[in-house]
Amino acid sequence: MTPAPHLRATALALLLPLLASAPLRAAEHLDREPLRATILDRTCLDRVSVDPLRGALSYARRDLVLGEGPDRLVLERRWAPDLVGSCGAGWSTVLDARLELDERGQPFLFQDESGVLQLLEPHADGWRTRFGRVLRVEAAEGGWRLLGRRRGEEWRFGAEGRLRECRRFGHLAWTLSRDQQGRVSRARGAWGELKLVYAEGRLLEVRGPGLALRYAYEQGRLVEAARGERFARYGYDAEGRLNRLARGQGRFRYDEAGRVTGIANSGLAGERYAYRREGQTLHVERTRRGERTRWQVGETRIVTVLPTGGAELVELDARGRPLRRVRGDLRWAWRYDEQGRLVARETPQGSWRLGRFQDFAWGSEAPREVTLPSG
Repeated sequence: MTPAPHLRATALALLLPLLASAPLRAAEHLDREPLRATILDRTCLDRVSVDPLRGALSYARRDLVLGEGPDRLVLERRWAPDLVGSCGAGWSTVLDARLELDERGQPFLFQDESGVLQLLEPHADGWRTRFGRVLRVEAAEGGWRLLGRRRGEEWRFGAEGRLRECRRFGHLAWTLSRDQQGRVSRARGAWGELKLVYAEGRLLEVRGPGLALRYAYEQGRLVEAARGERFARYGYDAEGRLNRLARGQGRFRYDEAGRVTGIANSGLAGERYAYRREGQTLHVERTRRGERTRWQVGETRIVTVLPTGGAELVELDARGRPLRRVRGDLRWAWRYDEQGRLVARETPQGSWRLGRFQDFAWGSEAPREVTLPSG
C-alpha cells in the first residue's frame, strides 16, 4: 500500500529537525461591514511554512483558547484549500471535524480539525485509519467514538457523524450543540458557554464570557478575523488560494498545479520552490537565503540532499510511518506492533524499548514500561 502524500510529509516533519465590541450588523452587510479593530496582527507571519513534498502552504491561527488542562477548548483555524468549513471556503476548525458514513451508515472517512481526510478500514470490533498514526473508531451510545488522537482523549460523534463532545481521561471536557442546519450553535465547558452566530452559512461571531470573536468575508471568503483591538487580514488570488497575509506583508505564489513556488514579503525569509517528476519520483528543490535543499520522493523512500552536500535517507512503511533513517554513519530505526503502537526505537545513542501497554477504560494506550539505552 502506498502512503498518501500528506503522510509522507508528516513523516518527514517528524524527522527533520478578534474581536471588536461593535454591534453585530445584519446578514446583508456580511461582505461589507468592516471590523472595528485597529492593531494588525503580524504574528501570523511566524506561523507560515511550506510542505515541500506536496508544495502545500501550511498556516494556522489560534483564534480562541478557553480553559486549562483537560477542560481546554482550542479554536484553531487552519488553511485547508479543498474544504468549505464554518469559516467559509479554505478554512477548517474543530467545528468542522466529522465522520463520513457510507450507504450502510458505517464510518469510512474521518475529517480532523485540520481538514485532513483519513480513510478508515474495518478492524476488530470497529474501524481504524489506514495510513499514519493508528486511530480507532467504535460504536458507542447511539453514535461513535474516536480514540488514539492523544493520550486519554476521546471524541464522541452523533449517529450522523457530527462531533458532539470531547472527553479526557474519562472526564467530559466540552460539548457542542447544533442548530437545525447541523451547524455548531453553542459550546459548553467548565470555562462557560460560547454562542456562535452565522450569516449566509458562514460563522460571523463567537460570543462568550467577556469575549467577542468576529469574522468578515468578501465574496464568500474570510478576509478578517478580529478580537478586541487586534485583527488578522487575508487575501486570495483569482483561483481562491491564500496569497496574502497581514495586508500583503506576507505573499505567496503558486504554479498551475496549485503548489507554492515562492514566498516574498517583509516578515518572512524569501523562499523559492521548483518541482519536477521523473517516473515515480518527485524532485523538489528549495532555495532559501541562497542555500539549496533537494528532495527525491518515491513511493516509500525520501532522499534529502542538504545544503552542505550531505544526504539523508528515510524509508517508510505502507502506513507512511518511518522505519529507517540513515545519515552518513548514523542510523535510526522504528518498530511497531500489530496495534500500530511504537514498541522499539533505535538511535545512534542506543535502543529504546516500550512494553506492557495498559488499555485504559477511556481508550488511551500508554506503555507502563520503558527500557532506556542505559538498560
